[in-house]
Amino acid sequence: MKQRSQAEQSKYLLTETLLEMMETQAFESITIKALTERAGISRLTYYRHFKSKEDVILEHISLVFERYFNEIRKHKTLTLKTALVLCFSYWRNDERLAKLLVKHQLTGLLYQSFSKYLEVVLSLAILPYEISHFQKKFIEGGLVTVMIDWMSYSNDKSETEVADLIIELVSILE
Repeated sequence: MKQRSQAEQSKYLLTETLLEMMETQAFESITIKALTERAGISRLTYYRHFKSKEDVILEHISLVFERYFNEIRKHKTLTLKTALVLCFSYWRNDERLAKLLVKHQLTGLLYQSFSKYLEVVLSLAILPYEISHFQKKFIEGGLVTVMIDWMSYSNDKSETEVADLIIELVSILE
């Protein structure tokens, strides 16, 4: 396994510590001072990497997406079902984050990230034609909402079952 650089290790510690603190404290009450002290990281190091606590979460979301992208790039032909199943799988592995975002009313960070990364997924030629801004927003909103609900409240269905339900709806609309 690849060893983390000191910067990666610091980011990891700050992220894990923030998530731990979010389990028992209100997000807005967590101070940078308390976060850095608990993580054993200097405030200077914190500010070298992040501007806000939200940036810590966004960095974590970016890492999840990078792992997801590395996985989907391995597929010679990427189908919508494969992309959806992999997406749900990667986020199920990190459902702790989704639950904390819901708890602290921070799901906007997930929507913000999905908006950015949806462009990358769509560039991998899942769809047969270029889609409009509004179509992208529909996909983004629907996918994030389903994912948050599935992970937070009703994950009695597998990743494949949820992907199949979405594909079934898309095919009905055709």
